[in-house]
Amino acid sequence: MLPLLYETTSRIISTNSMHYLGRITDCTSCVAAETLNGDYLLTVEVKPTDALYTTITVQQFIQVKPNPFDQPQFFEIYEINRTADGNLTIKAKHIKHCAYNNLMSAGYTNDLWETPQELWEQAAENPVFANNFIFYSDITDTATGFETGLRKIGTFGDFFAELLLKFVGEYHYDNFNVEFLKNRGSKKQYVLRWGANISSMEQTLSTEDIKSHIIGVATVHDTYKNEDMQLMCEPYEIVGQQSKTNKLLIVDASWLVDDITVNSNTGENFGFVQNACRVAATTHYKDSKPAEIKINITTDFRAELDEMQEIGLADTIDVIIDDKNTTATAKVSKVEFDCLLERWDNLELGTIKTKLSNYF
Repeated sequence: MLPLLYETTSRIISTNSMHYLGRITDCTSCVAAETLNGDYLLTVEVKPTDALYTTITVQQFIQVKPNPFDQPQFFEIYEINRTADGNLTIKAKHIKHCAYNNLMSAGYTNDLWETPQELWEQAAENPVFANNFIFYSDITDTATGFETGLRKIGTFGDFFAELLLKFVGEYHYDNFNVEFLKNRGSKKQYVLRWGANISSMEQTLSTEDIKSHIIGVATVHDTYKNEDMQLMCEPYEIVGQQSKTNKLLIVDASWLVDDITVNSNTGENFGFVQNACRVAATTHYKDSKPAEIKINITTDFRAELDEMQEIGLADTIDVIIDDKNTTATAKVSKVEFDCLLERWDNLELGTIKTKLSNYF
């Protein structure tokens, strides 16, 4: 798809405010790059022979198809560089950043446990500017103590960043629709082989987060010695764990026994506290997936990429990591899409740390 150029007729952008200026035809490259829960950027190279060459300027919008699955998206031009040969290098951000700059008021003091959708409906009730962005979340988990738009004035960007601190979720942006999903992608029936058909300079396997057992530990007050002491339960084995040696994950169970005291002389309440530690350990296991071997690889091998057109951001695939066909999984965490040829240029699999600055 050739890029389309637009300008907005209103500071409060909407689908109706987008005024079409024309099609950019003398375009040498157009690449959309998105990182899961992070940057969503567009880079375009335009020749001096293009009919819109003298029209293109900052704060206009370019519409392109950014991946094989979504409809064409709007990107706001924030930087233009002119090279020695006269070509324009255009940099643009997805219009999600326009939503980030709106401000939420505050004044709520309730401590309810609420879902992301409920938090949005309350926090976004009275924005400073009219809001044409629609938020949706399928996450049913709840949290309390949320600040932005309730106790604290902040931007929509602050709100989206705080959601990531309170909940486990994955953002999907579709023009004026912002989705915060439990799972943006899905498991795909595709296998990469470690060290083959992968042309990145660096490939990484890591067992940093692998644990074999969970153990609950609680700090309680001992009335016999008039001092605090710690009790624990027996280690809770993580079924299906990938660790070949014993590695403990310690979780704090003190919150379950806030009002309980023990007596180290008589053993009073020892059993109660140890059982609370078991509850904390088993609850932590049920609420979080067992850690897996981390994989970080970049796939830019053309033949492999052409076979991966049905795989997108946040999808999970299998990776064979040794000659014994040991298999681990990896999630697509960053993508680069050639908008002109409508094909992947680059796929990165593995864990990429979220930059909260992307939301401010």
